[in-house]
Amino acid sequence: MNRLAYALASLVGLVVIASTAASRIEVSAQQIRIEGQRPMGPRTGPRDNQAPQTGTARLRGRVVGGEAGQASRRAVVRLQGQEFREGRVASTDEEGRWEIKDLPAGRYNLTASKGGYVQLNYGQRRPFERGRPIELADGQTLENVNFNLPRGSVIAGRIVDEFGEPIADAMVSALHYRTFSGRRRLVPVGRFGSTDDMGHFRLYGLAPGDYYISATLRPMGMMGAESSDSTTGYAPTYYPGTASSQQADRINVGLGAEMAGVTFSLLPVRTVKVSGTAVDSSGKPMAGAFVMLREDIRSGDGGMMMMSFGAGNRVRDDGTFVLSNIAPGDYVLEARTMGMGPRRGGGDDDPEAAFTSLSVGGEDVTGVTLMGTKGTSLRGQVVVQPASAATGIKPTDVSVNAMAKNPDAPMIFMGGEMRDRLDDDWTFELKAVLSPVLIRTFRVPAGYSLKAVLLNGTDVTDTGVAFKQGEPVTGLQVVLSTTSSGVTGGVTDDHGKPVVDYATIVFSEDPAKWGYMSRHVTMARPDQQGGFQAKNLPAGRYLAVAVEALEEGQETDPEFLERLRSLATAFSLGEGEQRSVSLKIVQAY
Repeated sequence: MNRLAYALASLVGLVVIASTAASRIEVSAQQIRIEGQRPMGPRTGPRDNQAPQTGTARLRGRVVGGEAGQASRRAVVRLQGQEFREGRVASTDEEGRWEIKDLPAGRYNLTASKGGYVQLNYGQRRPFERGRPIELADGQTLENVNFNLPRGSVIAGRIVDEFGEPIADAMVSALHYRTFSGRRRLVPVGRFGSTDDMGHFRLYGLAPGDYYISATLRPMGMMGAESSDSTTGYAPTYYPGTASSQQADRINVGLGAEMAGVTFSLLPVRTVKVSGTAVDSSGKPMAGAFVMLREDIRSGDGGMMMMSFGAGNRVRDDGTFVLSNIAPGDYVLEARTMGMGPRRGGGDDDPEAAFTSLSVGGEDVTGVTLMGTKGTSLRGQVVVQPASAATGIKPTDVSVNAMAKNPDAPMIFMGGEMRDRLDDDWTFELKAVLSPVLIRTFRVPAGYSLKAVLLNGTDVTDTGVAFKQGEPVTGLQVVLSTTSSGVTGGVTDDHGKPVVDYATIVFSEDPAKWGYMSRHVTMARPDQQGGFQAKNLPAGRYLAVAVEALEEGQETDPEFLERLRSLATAFSLGEGEQRSVSLKIVQAY
């Protein structure tokens, strides 16, 4: 078999051939043997009892790798689904075989990985696309769930200084453009690499595609040291030697290929000091708190900086701090107390955080003031509708999450706080720093879904909860329902033949509802039977469209959705309605 075309396993029993020259994939299906009596299909409504952590279904398969298709020993297969607080993991034996058993009925995602090979999702046929779900029924055994992991691509090279001398311990990253929070940005892909004493680096396990290479140097003994007298350093640099992602050279690597000779020099810059004062919410010094500069990933040119830690130091007893050897750039300056005991200089042990955006140029930055906050408490209760359905769910089954509504919030605060379980009386208390925040259920048993988030009777599900620092928010009510709306269906081609590999996007007719973390936009891939499910949609008017391929996150891009409007099928979805829609695949590009 040609080196540029060999098996890429993904779908159950699928043989996937990838041609890097034409970027096309041909698929031929093998037979899947299924045991068990219960037919598969979408489940509606809750189970009579709490969804068990174990069941009677099982998955079996084999992992092979490389052109020769040899057994991949000690490959890791991971399964995740709504039924589990944690996923399941299996390791392959000497013949590359694996099994995950005692599974409850449900809908699952499956991945396989091994060092040096491309990690694949079940059903994935192209780089950077989502996999396909697996639908399991009680008592069902699904066999031949096979993966053929291709050898990962490699980008290798050397990092030098302005004199051509090697730079050791530089952090090197491969970045790829993808849609993130509704915009195209550069996102780190795969592992970070570090240069050796001769400046060499090697980034491996990459999927075929286009990449940009970025390198940065953060000397451990110098970054943030107050006594450092150094005034020179290096700016984060893109290949072939530019500080701008817009001027960086794109590197294309084929399937299993190695691109060597990627050598460039870091850009020397004058480094400066950043100094100021950090006080807590009561005005006392944040003595002993850790203060650091993190590179701001929200760059104005659409790029995304590597998510490294940058400079760090401790706040002195009088509340002052100094960070040295800082290269020009855009940063988030953050101070945090750990909340693990009384702080030096006074103050209780509740954790506090302070942050601000900071642009650093060629001169020292002085007089920066950080004001800490303990955040705001968000208190509420989860209720189930109808009340009779509450017997099928327990507080330990539900987690609640608060996250920043603003997609351009500093990444370190976007995740918010999550309660892994509710209190016994179904109540919860969350901490939030940035206003407003969206309240979401992170995990609920199958058959239950988020219906609404109410604040003293007002629906704030999509607008978010606004608050003032230090003022607790009470009266939150998170409503779970067993009556959810959704869409199922299938897709055909122009000749009316069923299509088994596609991506369906279901999105509101109203562009105002296409925002970040919107519940009115979803993407679905077909299961092993070729049908799709789009669950837990609010009632309203929707558009649905099926495309051949969709890169992960692309459905959040408003411009892309606007291009799809004229190609989509319109329909209405009532409260609690389960609708079937037949679609024809379209060309979206």
